[in-house]
Amino acid sequence: MGAREFKKIKNEIKYVNKIWEEYNDNINSINNSLLIIRKMRGVTYQMKEQSDNCADINTLNVVPSNSDTLLAQSSVSIDIINKIKAEKKRKKAGFIAQELEEVFPEAVYTLPNGKKAIAYSEIIPLLVEAIKEQQNEIDKQQNEIDELRQSKIVQTRSAIGAVDEQSD
Repeated sequence: MGAREFKKIKNEIKYVNKIWEEYNDNINSINNSLLIIRKMRGVTYQMKEQSDNCADINTLNVVPSNSDTLLAQSSVSIDIINKIKAEKKRKKAGFIAQELEEVFPEAVYTLPNGKKAIAYSEIIPLLVEAIKEQQNEIDKQQNEIDELRQSKIVQTRSAIGAVDEQSD
């Protein structure tokens, strides 16, 4: 990539950022992301069987032995229904919305029926900031280790020099 292409891309990024800022207010950095993540509790779960407004073979008046009849009576095939049922039985991982709302409310929404829902994509920026925060801590610790190592080397060389002087 030449300097001209790089400058063009850089200008396009500035333009996109400017447009983004025109449509968004109260833009703030996420602080204490590691602390927030440490308060989050991940869980595994399986969905409960639900009968209300859920498509199943009985509510579709489907005759499973004849696929033509199935397609004629419903736009939902038996394969799709079985896949939905299998997916509902599969063990999943996530968060409990009410718990998450206490530590990171930006990722939790209240639906019109009063139930809570999680917008998992809202958690991604939190994770990115936590990774950066953690990397800063790792870098700081690595610098301390390097300084201690260097100090130990200096001490060892000094001790070796003192021993050499005494033996002469």
